[in-house]
Amino acid sequence: MVIVGNWRLVILMSLVTLLQVPVRATIFYVDPSNGDMSNDGSFAAPWRSLQEVFDLNLIETKSYSPLPYSSASTLVVKNSGSPVKAGDTLMLRNGFHGSIFYRGIYNDDYVTIMNQPGHQPTLSDIEFSAAAKIILDGLVISPENAPSFSIAVFSLLKAIIIMDRAGISLFETVVYQVFLIRPAGD
Repeated sequence: MVIVGNWRLVILMSLVTLLQVPVRATIFYVDPSNGDMSNDGSFAAPWRSLQEVFDLNLIETKSYSPLPYSSASTLVVKNSGSPVKAGDTLMLRNGFHGSIFYRGIYNDDYVTIMNQPGHQPTLSDIEFSAAAKIILDGLVISPENAPSFSIAVFSLLKAIIIMDRAGISLFETVVYQVFLIRPAGD
């Protein structure tokens, strides 16, 4: 009887352990050549560009409210119900993915924006303001990537600007200009 009782305990503990395994994050695909924004972002039906993913608010995140920020501000869900969530990955394929400007993107877990293996996605610039927990991996970011790039304006353009928050990570990403702006006192 003691062995049967211990066996039940082992099964119960195994089930509890299995139930604690986190849900697997989702991978979404973005392809400037073959994508469409009416697609679901799957491997077979990718979205068109990273810029459009941001412009159409397809990333559920958090942002402080009310603004301007004060000690009374709290983080509230932004873009509720959007398909991309904290912990997910946006896998970019070859081609030009645009120019990104996004303000107020605080994630509970990292959102990874990376190249699909064997691909070299390009962007002209990225600017995150009031942002946390974003990973950029395997991208080429340069104003020269823009379709209408002109040498005369290169020095005026930004390649990547990160303002205000920590938790933005770059891995195997080629960036030709980087600006990190921190609040006074940091």
